[in-house]
Amino acid sequence: MALPPPRFDVIASADAYATPQVDLAIGRIAASFEQPGEPLTATHVLGLRFDAAAPAMGYDRSQVDSWFRRVALELARREQAADDRRVLDGRMVLVVLPALALLTALGWWLTR
Repeated sequence: MALPPPRFDVIASADAYATPQVDLAIGRIAASFEQPGEPLTATHVLGLRFDAAAPAMGYDRSQVDSWFRRVALELARREQAADDRRVLDGRMVLVVLPALALLTALGWWLTR
C-alpha cells in the first residue's frame, strides 16, 4: 500500500504546527520507506510532537495528525507482516518435521 503524499493547508493559527519540524519528520519517514535499513516504528511515528508555529503560518494540525496516523497504521501493518514471516522462516520446520515424524512412527507402532 502506497501512502498518500502529504498535503497540508498552511494556516495562521495558534494550533498550527511548525512547518520545518513537520517537513523534517516527513523526510525521515520517506527515507525509511525507501531504505528499509533505517528502522522506523509505528510507535515512534505516533510519538512525534511538533511545536506550534505561532505567530507564523504553519500546517493545519488535524491534517498533519491524520496523515501521521495513516503512516503509523502502514508501519504497524508492515511490522506485523515481518513478524509473520519470521515465524515461518524455516526454523519451525526444524521443530515441526521431527515431531511429526516421531508422532507418525509412534502411531504406526501403536496400531500395528
